[in-house]
Amino acid sequence: MGFQDGLTDFGVFYERTYRAAFRVAYGIVGERGMAEDVTQDAYVDAYRQRGRFRGDGSPDAWLYRIVVNGATSRGLRRDLLVRHRCVVLSRCTERPFGTTRSSSG
Repeated sequence: MGFQDGLTDFGVFYERTYRAAFRVAYGIVGERGMAEDVTQDAYVDAYRQRGRFRGDGSPDAWLYRIVVNGATSRGLRRDLLVRHRCVVLSRCTERPFGTTRSSSG
């Protein structure tokens, strides 16, 4: 698939892969709004970098790697903010990224 050629091919790519890309993001960040932001940012990044796609692998896998990187980065930034807020407020009402209720205390 050569979506480097223009908006039409990229639009088809977007329509075909959005749901799976969102599920990947949601699986990592665990919040719908953040997952939507991550997914949107991933498509912007993919479109801007489409000329760098070598074509030796699946464009879907390439996109999902962008999603994973963005979700992980966003989740880690959120975790740092949550931890900072907990220290400043001396209490924590939010769960750090990657934890469950039982493991966050």
